Amino acid sequence: SVRTTGLHAEIMASNAMTIADGGSMIVRENTALELVCPAGTNEGEITVRDGGDLDLNMAGNFVNNHVLNTYGESVMYVDGFTNNGDHLMSGHFYGDHNNGASGSVQLTDNTILTGDLNNDGSVSAQAGTLIILGDINNNGDLSGDIGSGLRGETNTLNVSGSFSAGPDSSL
Repeated sequence: SVRTTGLHAEIMASNAMTIADGGSMIVRENTALELVCPAGTNEGEITVRDGGDLDLNMAGNFVNNHVLNTYGESVMYVDGFTNNGDHLMSGHFYGDHNNGASGSVQLTDNTILTGDLNNDGSVSAQAGTLIILGDINNNGDLSGDIGSGLRGETNTLNVSGSFSAGPDSSL
């Protein structure tokens, strides 16, 4: 257990970090948590509340295999990210989002993804707009309001980068 009364906490490790099955990590409102380690895995549940800031400062990849909740105006920074579980998503996501074949992304509010979306699973933007500032590579299912945020159009697919669809994709 790590608790801090300040606005920022940092956890450093020389080996990869894992949130174990049945374990949890919560980043509370208006606080920031930075994890500094080679790589990380979530087998439990991570929640970043409205106004929370999670910085996954890792040389390698962070893999979500269970539940990741990013609510409201939360912020998440990550260089390498793979989702093989459930990601309830809103706020700002800085980095590429690789959604694996078993991955499910469900928007709970408006979301800005500054990197690329590589989707082999399911992405549903039914409760908010997903704004993607990078490229979309879709081999899975995309549904709902997905756009680039660069045009004022609604109910259309607008991509500021490139869009590629695999043979098994649906839109």
